[in-house]
Amino acid sequence: MKLESKYLSKIDLDNIKNVGGFNWLCPLAKGVCLKNIKQIQFRGLYSNIICGIVDSGLHKKANDGLQKSLESFKNKYEYFEKNRSTIKLDPQKYKDYKTSINSFYGTLGFLSKTDKSPNYSGFVTEYLTYYYDELLEKNNSILYIDTDTIFYAGEIDLLGIDVSYSTDSIDYILFDSVKRYTMLKEEIITRGLFKDPKEAISLLRTYIRQDKLEQLDL
Repeated sequence: MKLESKYLSKIDLDNIKNVGGFNWLCPLAKGVCLKNIKQIQFRGLYSNIICGIVDSGLHKKANDGLQKSLESFKNKYEYFEKNRSTIKLDPQKYKDYKTSINSFYGTLGFLSKTDKSPNYSGFVTEYLTYYYDELLEKNNSILYIDTDTIFYAGEIDLLGIDVSYSTDSIDYILFDSVKRYTMLKEEIITRGLFKDPKEAISLLRTYIRQDKLEQLDL
């Protein structure tokens, strides 16, 4: 992944802001049952930015050990993406690759601290924050963002980001708060920690029933 210079220019690798994962909920969407929503799920978002660190040469500010770890991760991730369908034929091998790739971000944070190298894990989240800030500025259709997931209504301009993603249709969704919502896809499911998930599901069912009755003009 090629990192955008407009975001890189805002980041001081020696003074990372440690912003954490990006979460945002449109205030107008909270507590309102919405229907016919789209969901985007980026694939390997953090991993792609880490690969971009290597592609841009920023990894060379680390010591030799961490440089090699970053280069090794990039090679592994790109091999996995290129051969994903073949690797999937061996479930255990696929699981091992996924575990190794998904855990590297946490490992990177640990190595950055212990090796007295730049805070590369913080770089990933700060870079992503600048991307999402611009995304929200350029799109008024976005309802919710949580790290690698976007919910929106209508159309969206992803600003040419070079990351694979899938798009799904959501029949109904009810946002309770950041990291907590209920939605109907193939079935009604909750995401996040609800005090009473059954109550949340029941509430969405009520909204759906009311909407169906309104459509029938009853």
